[in-house]
Amino acid sequence: MQQPELFTDYIAISPSLWYDDRHLAKQASMLLEAHADKPRRLYLTMASEGGTMQRGLDEVLDAIKQRDFDHLQVKYVDRSKAEHHWTVYHEAALDALRWTLPVPEPSWINEPDPWYLVEGANPPGWNTSNAPVSAPKDE
Repeated sequence: MQQPELFTDYIAISPSLWYDDRHLAKQASMLLEAHADKPRRLYLTMASEGGTMQRGLDEVLDAIKQRDFDHLQVKYVDRSKAEHHWTVYHEAALDALRWTLPVPEPSWINEPDPWYLVEGANPPGWNTSNAPVSAPKDE
């Protein structure tokens, strides 16, 4: 939040918003408003840490809800009942990357299967006369 010019998409998995007496969480509204120059996306999730870690995240979420920032798209996934700090990363990271960097639908989705998915097919232009000869089978 302090250097928003670096990126447009942000991922925070169990962020340490407790640090420095929740300093960053307390400034969230002001920091988000000050950098409304372009659209940004923020993925937030928290495991079962609770306490001041959860309190800091709740303050950030409240700041976002209260201001309704037009430039900010937020996805919050509550993992507090399903994950711990030491287990949250892998599933959350995959989910966050899929949300921030979605894979476009392939252009060939409505076409017939490509040659490499068809049993016994060859690449386009494959010259079978130059194909490697199979090794003889031991009898």
